[in-house]
Amino acid sequence: MKKLLIALFFVSLSGCSVIDAYFMAHYDNNEYGLVNDIRASSYLAQEECGDYTKSVQNVKRIYETSYRFQGFATFTPRNEDTTKLSEKLFALAKGTKEYYDTHDKVSELFCKSKLQQINKSAEEIQAVIARRSEEHTSELQSHSFIS
Repeated sequence: MKKLLIALFFVSLSGCSVIDAYFMAHYDNNEYGLVNDIRASSYLAQEECGDYTKSVQNVKRIYETSYRFQGFATFTPRNEDTTKLSEKLFALAKGTKEYYDTHDKVSELFCKSKLQQINKSAEEIQAVIARRSEEHTSELQSHSFIS
């Protein structure tokens, strides 16, 4: 009886890990796609910083996409890390848009600097999403009875 209890104890411990792996936020193509769009847009928009009209359009598009991304990340269960990063990214995009909304002229240096910050933030989020995917996959594989 004692051996049975010990065996059940160890099975329950490994079961907890499987349950944790199951309940952690999974890799999501939509989430990754939105942040990839932000990253690509912020990189490509730097080439157009010398044209104020195009810069306004680019910043507005990045702002709108970051808003959608933040909403998506916020309502994904067990997604706290990405949610915090998405809030920071959105605040950065919103601040940039508000600056453009209140200024008739924005320097090319300011434009490139803000877009580089947005790009770096999106890159960090992509790394978190990729790491989460790898952790989830390896956790499930380590508890699989099939090799």
